[in-house]
Amino acid sequence: MNIPDTIVAEIKAYLHKQADRGDLEAQTLLAQLEQVDNFSQETATREMLSPPPEKALGC
Repeated sequence: MNIPDTIVAEIKAYLHKQADRGDLEAQTLLAQLEQVDNFSQETATREMLSPPPEKALGC
């Protein structure tokens, strides 16, 4: 699912505010969002560094 960055930033800001107030569910959701964000960045980096399938070595 592709969610605009502005909406993600607003959700994170809200969750940070709730987590600062001691909301455990907000803390959990923030941790999950960070994991998804990190995974997405790693995947994008891997895709940028990988050669296109037609240029692969074919070993």
